[in-house]
Amino acid sequence: MHLTKPTPPPIIRPPLARWVWERFDTLRDAGAYFEMSGETVRGYCLPFSHPDRKVPRPEAMARIYELTAGEITPDSFHQLAPIAEGRPAELVRAV
Repeated sequence: MHLTKPTPPPIIRPPLARWVWERFDTLRDAGAYFEMSGETVRGYCLPFSHPDRKVPRPEAMARIYELTAGEITPDSFHQLAPIAEGRPAELVRAV
């Protein structure tokens, strides 16, 4: 009998992760651009499901918004939960 493993769910990251990946060679370079440490940028780019993931504070978010020309917004750092069947469409953050 041959059993196959189910396909794992995709790893979903905040849009900043792709933005950084497309423009910088290292997280240190991205950190210098955003005037923060590379480790801080790493925390912002971790998958939504990662326990060490960080959400930028308002000052950092304003800088990110400005330096990405509005491509990365505060909403970019929150994953919305799927809407339950039969319920009104509400904005609910995923756990």
